[in-house]
Amino acid sequence: MNPSVKYYLVGGAVRDSLMGLPEHDRDYVVVGCGAEEMINKGFICVGNSFSVFLHPKNKEEYVLADETLEEDLARRDLTINAIALDLDTNEIIDPYNGRKDIKEKILRHVGESFKDDPIRVLRCARFCARLGFSICNQTLEYMSMMVRNGYLNDLTPERVFLELDKAITASRPSVFFDVLQSIGALDTIFPEANFKNIQRDVYKHSLAALNLARSKTNAKAVLFAVMFNGLVKDRLDMLCERLAVPNSYRNLAQRVCTLHGEYDNLFAIGSKRVLKLLDDLKHDRSDSYLEEYILCCESKFTVNVFSKKERDDYLCRSEQLLMASSQICGLDFTEINLNFHQKKINLKTFLKQRYMMKIKVLRDLNL
Repeated sequence: MNPSVKYYLVGGAVRDSLMGLPEHDRDYVVVGCGAEEMINKGFICVGNSFSVFLHPKNKEEYVLADETLEEDLARRDLTINAIALDLDTNEIIDPYNGRKDIKEKILRHVGESFKDDPIRVLRCARFCARLGFSICNQTLEYMSMMVRNGYLNDLTPERVFLELDKAITASRPSVFFDVLQSIGALDTIFPEANFKNIQRDVYKHSLAALNLARSKTNAKAVLFAVMFNGLVKDRLDMLCERLAVPNSYRNLAQRVCTLHGEYDNLFAIGSKRVLKLLDDLKHDRSDSYLEEYILCCESKFTVNVFSKKERDDYLCRSEQLLMASSQICGLDFTEINLNFHQKKINLKTFLKQRYMMKIKVLRDLNL
């Protein structure tokens, strides 16, 4: 073994360990070792640069430092991520006082290299939402400069969605959007939402509904649908198309966008429309949107309801709708099916009788 080769744990794993959080991906920097030596040790080379390798057993990522560890840390985004652990001595290498910033819950960029990858702006906003940190004034101004100078304009939709997907499951996901708004980036990142032209109370309502939904679930499709519930269907479709949003997110968001009014007026729209609503939500299938749809509507409505009676009356809708779905799914159509099979009734009568049995369930429940 070459004694001059040094292995360092770096980045998020060191940060999370210092904060007492569970470690996720563990990344390493290797100093004093060449690509050939790494391959001889059994490491798997990734890509054509011969600088990134995977461990042969656990597949953790090892990156060859161009020169020194200090130069590698200087290129990192934030001081809290520019900390390394010497695996031989357990010494912490912290040239930018990242531990102090962790203690003070401050996000601070390391240097000018922050602008080399504009996705760091979104990542910084996500860290605020996830960790509860604030951004120092110098970094906030640096991020604003990047927005003004168009650094974010060429971010790929795939990378934007990846950050959004992580941010909406943060403990307070609204912070992610508020940070981006504060630096003027929100409409660059999500132009379809047209946030700059909507009323401030509408924007705040969406964020409050998002936080409420997050307190009840970590289902990403639900959180996405709640956040972008205010978009008209055409703009929602444009957003989903550009960001290549997964179909499960998109389908639920579309149903909430077009059908939330039915839920708000559930006790007034009549049995036929309630049944159509259930059918639109595929309530009788394993991939039903019903419960997720209800959670989206509840979050949107109840965040602004202060009367206990109003809240209880609204939440009663979910109980009634779920009960209706359960009872309809449990209906026994054996006799009707047999009569149709034996040609005692025609197709029109067969369908009507099944339909009327479902309607009776709804009327019995005062729907």
